[in-house]
Amino acid sequence: MVEDKKKSQGLSRRQFVAGAGAAVAGAAVGGVMASQLVPRKAEAAAGIPKSGHIKWDPDKCASCGRCLMACAAYRESAVAPQLSAIKWAENDFLYGFRFRKPLLCKQCDSPECYYACPKKDEALCIDSATGARYINKDKCTGCGACIEACPFDVPRINFDNESNKAIKCDLCKDRPGGPVCVEVCDKGALTFVPKEGRV
Repeated sequence: MVEDKKKSQGLSRRQFVAGAGAAVAGAAVGGVMASQLVPRKAEAAAGIPKSGHIKWDPDKCASCGRCLMACAAYRESAVAPQLSAIKWAENDFLYGFRFRKPLLCKQCDSPECYYACPKKDEALCIDSATGARYINKDKCTGCGACIEACPFDVPRINFDNESNKAIKCDLCKDRPGGPVCVEVCDKGALTFVPKEGRV
């Protein structure tokens, strides 16, 4: 009886040691495989410049929509929310009324939209000076690949059905005063974080 118990304990120990060894070996092999399967685009991201981004403070936001209108007016010379590079989420209620919040492009370090564009560096580009990820409307074919690739549940890229072009925030890269949405926000809910301050 005692001998049987020892045998069963010895067997359990051997199984444990064998299992532990297999686990260690599996982890080592998995680690090697994982290191070899690092996405090429993540590696490429190290070679592209970082960009600043616009930060939203919900505690200061009045949900007025001035940023939305200013964006469309500056970019398209039209008071047309659908032409703004800022999208809105309108399904949040606060104190009994509908509270809208701006959905801003994050200017991702590894921009999925940029890698997905079949005309990368022509239609979807990265500004060498500011790092802003932007759309060149003259080259955009309206394929929608950038919108599909955006990692957010609500894509941060809009679409103009009339011109059949994608619309994306470019941080007003050619505007001396910086992003117009930040300038018109009198509540200070939007601030521009330069690429040097990006974490």
